[in-house]
Amino acid sequence: MATLRWSALGIRGQGATLAALALVHAVLVGWVAWYIAEAACDGITRAAAATGVPMTLGVLTTLTEEQARERAADGPGNKGREAALAAVEMATLFRQLQARRE
Repeated sequence: MATLRWSALGIRGQGATLAALALVHAVLVGWVAWYIAEAACDGITRAAAATGVPMTLGVLTTLTEEQARERAADGPGNKGREAALAAVEMATLFRQLQARRE
């Protein structure tokens, strides 16, 4: 996840402005899945702290590929959509808080 942090820093360093960043990751359940999910959460926390960009993470831990596809399908249960909406809400909140400070 260090790559994520440095990528976000690199994007900002090139003059681009990120309002928010949403990431989605799917892993099949097993002992490795929980390790990967924990590492992903740690990485996004560090990246958000280092860049000041609000970031969300949707990690699917499923038993089968079919379950992962169901959670990524169009509709209200789409976990990527949930992560993206949360990122937009966070970006909006950050802007509102910044406006209050000014």
